[in-house]
Amino acid sequence: MTNNNRVIVAEDDPYAREEILNLLSRDWRTRVAAEFDSFSKKAFHDYLNDPVNKTDAIILDTEVPWDPNWPIEAFEVVAALDEPPKLIFLCTVPVPRYWNDVLMEYDFFGGYLLKQEVLYSLATAVSLVVQGKIVITESIFRMPSAVHLKKGTLIIDGTRAIRDFTPREQEILRHGILNNHSQRDIEDELVISRNWISEVLSTVYDKLQLKEILSNEIALSSIFSDKAVLEKAESILNENGEKSEEINLRKAPWLTTLAFHLLTIPEVRSVR
Repeated sequence: MTNNNRVIVAEDDPYAREEILNLLSRDWRTRVAAEFDSFSKKAFHDYLNDPVNKTDAIILDTEVPWDPNWPIEAFEVVAALDEPPKLIFLCTVPVPRYWNDVLMEYDFFGGYLLKQEVLYSLATAVSLVVQGKIVITESIFRMPSAVHLKKGTLIIDGTRAIRDFTPREQEILRHGILNNHSQRDIEDELVISRNWISEVLSTVYDKLQLKEILSNEIALSSIFSDKAVLEKAESILNENGEKSEEINLRKAPWLTTLAFHLLTIPEVRSVR
């Protein structure tokens, strides 16, 4: 089932929040249930204690300079719930006191992620956490407290899918595919021509092997391990694959959506 993971985002930085909301909203598995841009313990408490507000996971930015106790206070609010949603800490610099063996004893603690390491694969991390996994990124794994990690904890690397792209290609795919900006917006933002944007996007599609996917030379089941994503991708190809020769693929919204999910596949390994 798609859009089945209902997520709360608590992030004070407007630019970071916008990107997080966009990544979650565009992914087939997640739905943003609420967002908090200012950290009021009462508002957070009131929302979570309202039975109407079903929540599967909370993404909590831990970096609030004017209120360093906010992550702990938010944790306490979640811990007091009868059926707490999964809680995921998100940051740019890890704080050791937020990651210790005490926190890991709580079943609802879903993990700790660095933004620059989970990158565009945040929805996958959420999906895994909702399934009952603890998910971290590489820098968290290297912290001294990692000795307390439970067996089966997952280490996620969201940078894998974009490693084969040049910096310029990454810039354009971020705007055109991941953030779904129009070519006019990309043209204004990056000060480049639309012809150049189209050429780069064509190269991106080639590197993603979309032609081979459309012609069934590459099976979707060999790419997508998540059942919900696989089923949605298959339905898109079934609806549009036969018409792919008749349309301009660079302007096909469904192809951009498929490319989005190809670009957000992370590398995941398990702690043994």
